[in-house]
Amino acid sequence: MGCYNRLTGLIVALLILTAAPSAAQSTMDVRVRLFDQAEPLVVSIASQDGPISLYAGDHEDELVRLEEGETSTLSRASNQLYVRIGEYGIFAHALRIEPSPGARMVLAVEEGRTPTPARSYSGLTYVSLEGADQQLQLINEINLEDYVAAVVAAEYGFDDLEGAKAMAVIVRTYTMATLNKYGSNYDHVDHTLSQVYHGTEGITPTIREAVRQTQGEVLRHDGELIEAVYFAASGGHTADNEDVWSADALPYLRGIPDPYGKSGPQTAWTSRILRASLLAALSEEFGNVTGFVVAERGDDGRVISVELLKASGRTQSIMGNEFRMLVVRHFDAAALPSTLFTVQLVDDEYVFEGSGSGHGVGLSQWGAHELARRNSSYEDILDFYYTDVQLEQLDDSPVAAKMPSESRSEPGDPSFDLPSDPPTDLPANQPVEPARRTGRIGW
Repeated sequence: MGCYNRLTGLIVALLILTAAPSAAQSTMDVRVRLFDQAEPLVVSIASQDGPISLYAGDHEDELVRLEEGETSTLSRASNQLYVRIGEYGIFAHALRIEPSPGARMVLAVEEGRTPTPARSYSGLTYVSLEGADQQLQLINEINLEDYVAAVVAAEYGFDDLEGAKAMAVIVRTYTMATLNKYGSNYDHVDHTLSQVYHGTEGITPTIREAVRQTQGEVLRHDGELIEAVYFAASGGHTADNEDVWSADALPYLRGIPDPYGKSGPQTAWTSRILRASLLAALSEEFGNVTGFVVAERGDDGRVISVELLKASGRTQSIMGNEFRMLVVRHFDAAALPSTLFTVQLVDDEYVFEGSGSGHGVGLSQWGAHELARRNSSYEDILDFYYTDVQLEQLDDSPVAAKMPSESRSEPGDPSFDLPSDPPTDLPANQPVEPARRTGRIGW
């Protein structure tokens, strides 16, 4: 086979080669750490739609080539990377995986904290060892627009063009506003601490067209790229950013009534959690919690803060979204989908009833889909969810039609997976119920 030509007659080739990934990077490339949460120890590599080549770091001499359909495994041995190909092996201190034009590399975590299924990637991938436990660090360097298409495919579960165009703009904006988020080695990770990125899987012709039609477009406020956050469904009202995260209020992330975000299966939900289980989870992170109180709600009804009751008689205040995320970590996303909830103690269970899914700040994906279904343009969708923003090109030149700049008071989160169920039909100008401030509750 072609990949063994330079290894003929050898059972193991000991190639001790030292090189590091290049620091040079195009401003229109994005470096994404793959399998960050999986903590990979063994990764399989295969070629798809053409051969892929492996190099030692930045060296130009090909170490080995995998023809289409051929596979290998990548692991660590003696503080080095070890590539296994059938009966043959290669050692190196750093590797670069480079697909031929039109080809893709297929990677899967075989051993690690969380094995992952095979996923296809374009672009270059640099591999090195990291940390005391010598995990594999894989950094995929990919063209910005290809990355945007891949994130839209992973984050937006619908196939409407205008909603996909709105998502493409905010994915691109978030990506560029937070480059070097993780330091000089890579810009982003492949999960919700950045944006979900699973390579080329799920990229549809609609998504490709959405990215093409919005190429280079971003949102700015007063000349600065915005924090273009988004989430699944608002449940009827989006949130002010400072009510969800401990941060200064941002003028473009203002909560608004959102009847369009009430479409879909997350309009209303109920969950039940055993009192003892939830208090144990709270105690694990905050120490001997005996109960909790919903301390503050916004005018929209969202829980802003929760007061934890301690065995010592003291209390500790945490933000409502921090409470939600703790519940999600210890149970699952369906246990507390949003901060728009009420809660009662019924026998030995907490019963949560609420609406919406996600943190509630910025664009509601179900709402964007509903607006697109009503023939709204992507410019209208973006203007509805972000206050006083301008649609511009990355090179600082405005696009033909800028966003309206006036603030609005009338209707015009990690994101959870979106089902593809069709939304329920809504009246064209459905009013939003005014939110009630409720009294304190605690057990």
